[in-house]
Amino acid sequence: MKKLFEFREEYTTGELNETEVKANPMEQFQQWLQAAIDSGVPEANAMTIATCTASGKPSARVVLLKEINKNGFVFFTNYLSRKGRELLENPFAALVFDWHSIERQIRVEGRVEKLSTLDSDVYFNERPREAQIGAWASPQSKIL
Repeated sequence: MKKLFEFREEYTTGELNETEVKANPMEQFQQWLQAAIDSGVPEANAMTIATCTASGKPSARVVLLKEINKNGFVFFTNYLSRKGRELLENPFAALVFDWHSIERQIRVEGRVEKLSTLDSDVYFNERPREAQIGAWASPQSKIL
């Protein structure tokens, strides 16, 4: 195997100029997300979410962004999963959108809040039946 420090990438798409960035970060994110989608980035809504326990032990995993609204970034999780439990203990998280093919990465940090039961139920009921069954049957964050 090639030595890891030998892996290099030439970044060629240009630079980020502050004068070209929107004043509203949510509008800027939406523009960049649309650019990722238009460029064919697979699952451009995939993001790494990092959480921590109350004692500070971190963990990270990939989830899908399901919505962007005036309150922020919306994703869904099983409340009994590791991330669900960690967010209950420590309601802060970081998100990373990593779009290698267009040489862009976005970091987001903030407080996470639960959606209403109604919003969660609406999303769950819109999922394909097989996904609903999988969610019911799968013991999240448990060894199978």
